[in-house]
Amino acid sequence: MTTKTEQQLFVGNPVTSHAFNGTLDKVVLSDNSTTVYVYSKGANGKWVKETELQKHIERVKCVDWGPRPTGLPPAQGTGMPMYGT
Repeated sequence: MTTKTEQQLFVGNPVTSHAFNGTLDKVVLSDNSTTVYVYSKGANGKWVKETELQKHIERVKCVDWGPRPTGLPPAQGTGMPMYGT
């Protein structure tokens, strides 16, 4: 069995939570700060920052990719989702 390993520096801080979308061509990352980073896989196979979600009032401790393509329900310090998917 062959396993493909891939490494790339993303946000510069330790990533505490991540989630891939259903097709594995996008990933959302949290570094336990108030910013969530969304990356997409570029044509050259490298991950490219697509956007930063910065309107969180508390640290984002976990992320998950919802069932819909735009469903990113990050949770703040309380562990409760901040908005529905």
